[in-house]
Amino acid sequence: MKKKILITSLLALFISACNSNLNLASLDENSLISTQSIQSNTNNLDYLEKLIDFSTGTKNTYNNYNVKFYIDGPEAFPAMKNAILSAKKSIYMETFIFKNDYTGREFSDALIQKAKEGVEVKFLYDHLGNTDIRLMNNMVRNGVHVEGYNKGVITSKGANITHRKILIIDGKVAFTGGMNIGNEYSTGKWHDTHVSYEGEAVKETLKEFLYDWKKAGGTITPRMYEALNIKFEKTENKTYPMRVTVTSPHEKGKEEDIKRMLFAVIDGAKDNIKISMPYFSDDELIERLIMAKKRGVKVLALIPAKSDSGKLIDQVSDITSNQLTKEGVEVYRGGVKNNTFNHSKVMTVDNVWTTIGSCNADRRAFHVNQELNVSISDPEFTQEFNRRYFDYHLTNSEKWEYKNFSWSKKLLHSLIEKLDYFI
Repeated sequence: MKKKILITSLLALFISACNSNLNLASLDENSLISTQSIQSNTNNLDYLEKLIDFSTGTKNTYNNYNVKFYIDGPEAFPAMKNAILSAKKSIYMETFIFKNDYTGREFSDALIQKAKEGVEVKFLYDHLGNTDIRLMNNMVRNGVHVEGYNKGVITSKGANITHRKILIIDGKVAFTGGMNIGNEYSTGKWHDTHVSYEGEAVKETLKEFLYDWKKAGGTITPRMYEALNIKFEKTENKTYPMRVTVTSPHEKGKEEDIKRMLFAVIDGAKDNIKISMPYFSDDELIERLIMAKKRGVKVLALIPAKSDSGKLIDQVSDITSNQLTKEGVEVYRGGVKNNTFNHSKVMTVDNVWTTIGSCNADRRAFHVNQELNVSISDPEFTQEFNRRYFDYHLTNSEKWEYKNFSWSKKLLHSLIEKLDYFI
């Protein structure tokens, strides 16, 4: 694995040398991107895609349309509920956490309603992520087929939870991203991102749902096969190159694809990288970002000021912030000004490529969990995402300044880093 990653890095350097005459994209004083710079980065997009192809073995799909991104639950949840209520044949939903609160009840009521109308409704939740399953039991009593993934099984590699967030309607429309189902999202207390799309990428997303569904003990039904075999006709709408990439430790060839994808685009970046992660501790990813900075790429990282998971994760974020800042990476700690928590897992590269999904930047997400990201290779989409997401969150964040911690805190940080595998 390390050999393949090394080869990818060398390939990126070769591509960089071959294209040193390109005009690199840059932001002017008003943060406006010039047409010339966008054209340069659009040219680089082909190279980014080739690096991902080589690193992961995955391929882009091209007949995708009606691609929309949602920032926070108040945008995403109404769209998701409307899609559920419009379903005619099937609803397939997979989530890590499904809260027994007002938001969870709204979703469960909608799923029950559709099941009673004769729609095939399959719901997959993570067993370890949900201690309160009363809503799931109520759905079962009302015609929804429910399965729990990873029913308490912990191996030497850790707990293979499904951390994915997937909703597929009639095999035609898919939603995915970082949002679980709960009040903290619908109230906007937790910031997060989701994306919806139609087209060939829906089929790739459905394949991953079916893998998890079967692994959890569910059966593949004729209607599932029907959804999997839908033909997507060519459309006059704008189409988007999209790629579905996963972490799936027991799925041959897909064990670490998200990690390899992120490393590939970081190594191939020419102008800028913007990354936002709530749990950010993978040393190899941090080193890649630092290497990109050293070769002249502008790197910006957005990390929560305070975690939802306690002081230990806060210490991890401090470590990461110092590691990056020391090498010139711009780090902003979000939620400072409005006391919120940013749960988004997103990255953009060169103003032309975006990935949105469930995968954090830590060891578990890269190696152990079931994770799913989608990537959109489109300058217009990426620039709008940068404007609405990164520009907004930076105004509600504080720039991190390198901190010279006391010797006792440095010792604590050293111990935490040794325990990173288990965090």
